[in-house]
Amino acid sequence: MAFTRGYALIIGVGSYRFAPHLNVPITAADAEAVAAALRDPRLCGYPEANVTLLANEGATRDGVLAALRTLAQRTTPADTILLFYSGHGE
Repeated sequence: MAFTRGYALIIGVGSYRFAPHLNVPITAADAEAVAAALRDPRLCGYPEANVTLLANEGATRDGVLAALRTLAQRTTPADTILLFYSGHGE
């Protein structure tokens, strides 16, 4: 059964341009695994279009802000939103 009112923004930062000593590739892999679980109809059933994955180079400040704006425009108070972040927060 599809969870049509569910939306997710999944962010995984495994590499840091200005702080390579913080690189942890598993964080991006974790984000990809969470997105896959959410999209799986046997597990969570989020529609493909409702799950946004930003990983590594796609997880820039501008990319995250744009995804948050899009999420705000697409959702209503009746929807469920999941925000997932995996990284150092640098």
